[in-house]
Amino acid sequence: MNQVGEVANSPGPGLTTVQFATSVPMSTYLVCFIVCDFDHLPPVKSNSGFDVSVYARADQIQKMEYSQQIAVSTINYYIDYFGIDYSLPKLDLIAIPDFVSGAMENWGLITFRETSILYDPNFSSTSNHLGVTLTTNHELAHMWFGDLVTMKWWDDLWLNEGFATFTAFKGSAHNHPDWDLDTIFLINDLSDALALDSTLSSHPIIKHVSHPDQITEIFDRISYAKGASVIRMLEGFMGEDSFRQGVQSYLQTFQFKNAETSDLWRHLQQFSAAVNIQHVMDTWTRQMGYPVLTVTQAGDTITVTQQRFTIDQNATYDLNESEYKYKWDVPVSHWHIP
Repeated sequence: MNQVGEVANSPGPGLTTVQFATSVPMSTYLVCFIVCDFDHLPPVKSNSGFDVSVYARADQIQKMEYSQQIAVSTINYYIDYFGIDYSLPKLDLIAIPDFVSGAMENWGLITFRETSILYDPNFSSTSNHLGVTLTTNHELAHMWFGDLVTMKWWDDLWLNEGFATFTAFKGSAHNHPDWDLDTIFLINDLSDALALDSTLSSHPIIKHVSHPDQITEIFDRISYAKGASVIRMLEGFMGEDSFRQGVQSYLQTFQFKNAETSDLWRHLQQFSAAVNIQHVMDTWTRQMGYPVLTVTQAGDTITVTQQRFTIDQNATYDLNESEYKYKWDVPVSHWHIP
């Protein structure tokens, strides 16, 4: 939050009391304070008029120029896409040496490991360019999914991480329309999800959490990559416009509140008369795995069957382990070509 006052020699000689504006309601895990002697680049204003600033060690600050440009471009795009303005008076991004995580979406003060945000156009690799772009846009997406609307409990972590992963590709495609981000998503995320979820040791996207150790465990590629993949599938059969309207309705209703997956389904359903969203998506989010479809033709009849895919062809499992018996509702489109 912005500084609103300063009192010298308070509460004692040589001390200063600094007052900050009252924050919006936020989850405690998103609160962040940083005391440092880092340098910064001049702030850049968003289309909404708030400052976007970047901070780093003095000898690294010029490598924050690209991230600042991306942040301003993406935040403007997200404000338009989500239909809700950014909720705070400023946005700061800071590069921290040896930061334990790749990045953390503290509301209004996003922290990054230096390797996740510093970019030098003269020396950085193409892979680093992509990684910095996606990581920055992932964290910015959290300003809505995770910060403005927070999951009610850790069972629904995927609402934060799946959506941020999915939306980061939209933001990055806006920044770099020539990058073929759809193909990059298939290679980086969908392929990861398919590989991990084909094993018997996988878990559902929505997984009950009853112990603190389980919280850390679910920060994995199922929550991130499979979560993003099923959201992408959902957008595909709903249509981009209907999906976006449902997301906007969900965010508008639950801003500064907590939500569950069923709340998202309910708001998306308002814009999808043809498909029962919860009926379809529960089979994809509340059981692990995915199906392989087999299509056969006999005369004029085409039959589509499904079976759970496992990478180990000799693997055995109990259908009763899953409430849905390892069957999935699969929206199928077909074309007749004379």
